[in-house]
This record gives sequence, C-alpha cells and structure tokens, in this order.
Amino acid sequence: MRLRFTILQAVFIAFMGLYGTSLYAQTYSILGKVSDEKGETLLGASVVIEGTSLGAITDLDGNYEIGGIK
Repeated sequence: MRLRFTILQAVFIAFMGLYGTSLYAQTYSILGKVSDEKGETLLGASVVIEGTSLGAITDLDGNYEIGGIK
C-alpha cells in the first residue's frame, strides 16, 4: 500500500510540474501593419516596443510581428 501511494504521488508531482511549466512558458506576439497618411504600406519600417529591445521590421506589405513577449 505504501509503494502504491508513493507512485501516485510521483505521477501527480510530475504532472503538476509539466503543467506548471507550460503556464510560465507562454509568450505573446504583437501583429500589425504600418502605413503612411495616404494608406500606402511602408516596406522596411522599424517597429520597436519602447523601453525594450523587442522589435521587428515590416515586410513587403507593411506587416510586422513582434514575438517573444512575456
């Protein structure tokens, strides 16, 4: 009986460890599009989150994605 209880404890602890790690490992992304006052998209524009080193450069269609945001 003692051995069975210990195995159940080990399985529970392993499950909680994996589940808990996935909660803290979540990251977010910001997606957007850069255009000028005429509505034309801007190629190669730099987009930076102020106060961080996170940023991206727009593609041919003016789209950008900044990933790895915690």
